[in-house]
Amino acid sequence: MSDDAGEPSTYGVFELGSMPLALRIDALREVLPATDIRPMPCVSPHVAGVLDMRGVPLPVLDLGRLFERPGETAPAVVVVVAHAGKLLGLLADRVLDVCHVPPETLSAMASETGRPSLASAAFPAPGCDGLVSVLSPAALSSIADVVWVEDRSARADCERAGAADERTMVLVQCRDLLFAIDADLVHTTVMDVTEPPSVLSGDYCVGAVAHDDEAIPAIDLPRLCGMGADAKLTCPHAVIVSLPKGKLALRISGIVDVVRMSPSTKLMPLPAGLGAKASILDGLLRADDVPSENARQVATKSFFAHVSSDAVRGKAELDDLARLVTPLAGARKGLGESAGGAAAKRVITFDVGFEVAAPIEQVSEILPLVSESMIAQAGGSGVSLYVSRDKPFLVHVLSDLIGAPHPVTTEEGRILLVACDAGVVGFAVSRLVSIDPAYFTDARATGRSEFWGGFTPMRVGVDGQERQIGMIDLERLAAELLAAA
Repeated sequence: MSDDAGEPSTYGVFELGSMPLALRIDALREVLPATDIRPMPCVSPHVAGVLDMRGVPLPVLDLGRLFERPGETAPAVVVVVAHAGKLLGLLADRVLDVCHVPPETLSAMASETGRPSLASAAFPAPGCDGLVSVLSPAALSSIADVVWVEDRSARADCERAGAADERTMVLVQCRDLLFAIDADLVHTTVMDVTEPPSVLSGDYCVGAVAHDDEAIPAIDLPRLCGMGADAKLTCPHAVIVSLPKGKLALRISGIVDVVRMSPSTKLMPLPAGLGAKASILDGLLRADDVPSENARQVATKSFFAHVSSDAVRGKAELDDLARLVTPLAGARKGLGESAGGAAAKRVITFDVGFEVAAPIEQVSEILPLVSESMIAQAGGSGVSLYVSRDKPFLVHVLSDLIGAPHPVTTEEGRILLVACDAGVVGFAVSRLVSIDPAYFTDARATGRSEFWGGFTPMRVGVDGQERQIGMIDLERLAAELLAAA
């Protein structure tokens, strides 16, 4: 029995003429438009030519010629198949669906001649006439005189194999400068900060920021690093960082992204002459090395200055400044003294037409919503198939799921990746809002979706920015979506 028939799996289904065909989703790399396919020197009569895939010369196989079933119209797409570290394009008319196929409905197929069978299995699928034939990448690779091209991303994965755990960085913009801050340094973010009266002033200390009933010393990060002392402060937000003796507020223009970096990523050395002020920086991070399309679009200067958490915590003058946190005048006990003395949860809040929260530990990764990562529409409206770092997953528009459709654009949209026992699901949201402490209220949950248990009312934020919003259990929603598939 073939591997395709041995276990349940997910398949991408596409059509050539009247033939429905499929590939296992781990072999379907992406789908490209069948435009500008150029001739290539090749002995095989089944090769249509070569397609420029972002600088990679992708050979394209004409399945209609191979099966001696020419289509009535020119194929519209190229399905990219990956196998054994190499890539090949397959001409097809269109992509139909993504199917989750139970093993009991999958029938193995084999050739009686002893030669590899191009169709290794078949299964019935809704909306398809007859059975869907599953193509075998191994059999495709055995076709005489058909060339494949090296999969550069697979080679990169091999180079990363055996590396230690990735580290998370928060990418921020401060005026026209970009910084990467180790996430273990970040306590929370404060959007549209309130500036209480403060006597604090200095070379890089620019007053205070109100947070959680306290006035926290505010730092101009470029000035601290000696990279913009004369620039006017125009940073409306702040990242609150925790030091041994207190907290500091790093003023920022905005958050670019949150990324997970391989520990094998090397930093460029700092140029000579920056002086002692740059001691909290330990190098420059190339934008091309950051797994974020949004970061690469923002990084016109091509790099992020990396702020080392160890260097910040070890800088005595910063730690001394962090001791100067003071209570706000007339401050009351904040949300920390919620009913029953409950401890705060850390939540990430985002826009789905209105602000919604989710436990931050449920979000395994945050990705930009870029069209280059989408390989096909899947299922119905609001569901797409994405690939990130060669890992495919379905993305649902969260506002559609909760019954309140709201536009999501690539400019500010984000994908929240959520892992559960059944797999990984992405949720598209309009924009990220904040990372904040939150506390349960006594109100009962309300909801508008058949999939999930509704919103849990939470008191979110700190003094001066408190609001009551609903919290979604994304793990539960992901599990129920996968179970319903």
